[in-house]
Amino acid sequence: MNHLSRFFCGGLLLLAAAAQATTVSIGNSLLGCTVPDKVAISPTGVVWTPCNGVITALYYYPGDYGAALPPAIAVDKIDLPTFTAATALAFDNNDNIWFTDYFGDRIGRANTKTKSVSTFSVPTGTRPDGIAFGDDGNMYVAGYGSGTVMKVTPAGVITSVAGVGAGHHVRGILTSGISIAFGDYDACRILEYSTLFQITTSTLVPCDKLYDLIKGPDGLAWYAGGSKIGKLTVNGVVSYTPPAGTHAVAIAAAPDGTLWYAGDNGAASPQARMGQMTTSGVATELTLPAQAGTIGYVAVRPVDGTVFFTVPTANKQGYVWPAASTAPDAVVTEFHNSLLDHYFITASAAEATAIDNGSAGPGWSRTGQTFKAWTNGPLPNASPVCRFYGNQAAGGPNSHFFTVVAAECATVQTDPGWTLETTTAYWIVQPTPQCPAFTLPVYRDYNNRFAQHDSNHRFTTDLATFNAMGAQGWTKEGVVMCAPH
Repeated sequence: MNHLSRFFCGGLLLLAAAAQATTVSIGNSLLGCTVPDKVAISPTGVVWTPCNGVITALYYYPGDYGAALPPAIAVDKIDLPTFTAATALAFDNNDNIWFTDYFGDRIGRANTKTKSVSTFSVPTGTRPDGIAFGDDGNMYVAGYGSGTVMKVTPAGVITSVAGVGAGHHVRGILTSGISIAFGDYDACRILEYSTLFQITTSTLVPCDKLYDLIKGPDGLAWYAGGSKIGKLTVNGVVSYTPPAGTHAVAIAAAPDGTLWYAGDNGAASPQARMGQMTTSGVATELTLPAQAGTIGYVAVRPVDGTVFFTVPTANKQGYVWPAASTAPDAVVTEFHNSLLDHYFITASAAEATAIDNGSAGPGWSRTGQTFKAWTNGPLPNASPVCRFYGNQAAGGPNSHFFTVVAAECATVQTDPGWTLETTTAYWIVQPTPQCPAFTLPVYRDYNNRFAQHDSNHRFTTDLATFNAMGAQGWTKEGVVMCAPH
């Protein structure tokens, strides 16, 4: 087994935090964009947003420590044909972004690698809006203007398969197994169409208008209905009321099992509103910078729980980064062994004291370097660090190994060269790929002694130390964690 599989320490899965403990940024839209539309997250975690005949990939993060950056940087774009403007986006497994063109009555396909674009017309007045892939390999599109649901094959063949009736509008669509759920915007109905049996059933729900419909973290259909946010269960509709002064028009599922909702205050001169809700209906309103307009669209990145949104009427886009909701309660202390030339870290004050007293054997002393972490988990905005010790009888090193990647932790447990000591050595933040502005990057060096069964890593927040280890022949492996201040 090579160094990367047995001795590598990597990143972690970051989960969404409580809404009251966040970093929020609202910035101007990019590339001269006006009325930014439905932000979407690709399967690889890239943030895409359509605007002004362009579909743009945005790289969002609050900034490296000590070097704040704008809230979004354009890293890629696809130019659409003249008079074509994307509204909603969906991603297939062949490097394509499919999109709806609301005002142009078109559905399109844009390849992220070749930048080639194909469009397919729908009947005039269809006003295609939401879009989602079904398990049958087809796409399903909400026709807001026509009140119909259209099936789109991978080749672009379009047929109407369901609808809500004349004078009504379809807004919001989701797929789950053989079912397609879509919302009747005007009559507050959620309809379910079966791709297998080609039948449609209907359920009335409490709402002002049925603005948005998504698949929730619990697998149920959730909707944003203005004064009501609700879900469909096997026992019927369950609805909740967001905090007073909030009119919900958008909703998205988060990886920590909650939902984020957004909209405005319901007034003639709207002010943006946003919050987080548990699946049992407990809502926490987020404190936003004062922003006129309505947050029309919201999406949550699964890998780290970052919330992205657009304020179309104000030509703004923004993000909510779940900050540390709890002050760090531990200091990770570094030791060096002069006999082995090994480094070791621990978040346990008791263990550090024991090492001072000789419990780990001769040669160990503190280097004076530390960084902060949490020990009282679970935390919704951080992930646990697994700690292993080498099984020398099975070829492992006389060294410890730390990883914050859950899958890697599970894999290392199958390696006889390692013994799992704990799955919660401490909790810390993920670089995505940079560290947030309110954290310190933790760098990692590797001593390149795999062949000698003597692998060891050094973790440090000091850039000079990181570079000095590289000068001594260690491999500089970069930023692997982000420590809270």
